[in-house]
Amino acid sequence: MNEKSKYEDALLNPTGVYDHPRGVVCDSTLDASQKLAILKNWEAEATHLQESEAEGFSGGENSLLADIKQAVIELSASK
Repeated sequence: MNEKSKYEDALLNPTGVYDHPRGVVCDSTLDASQKLAILKNWEAEATHLQESEAEGFSGGENSLLADIKQAVIELSASK
């Protein structure tokens, strides 16, 4: 997989490329703006999942929302 394709794939489906938000932060093939874009999309997905679970719709997936938010803070602080 070439790096542009990896970024595009991760942007659309972060969990399809990374097991944990830490993987995005540590990926040396991405620049900071790409990492933040991936994490922001992942955060939106996790928030939606959490809201669905609160309404009684469970996908059975573990939400990594806190870890995603921490990764965003870490990347934003390093700018």
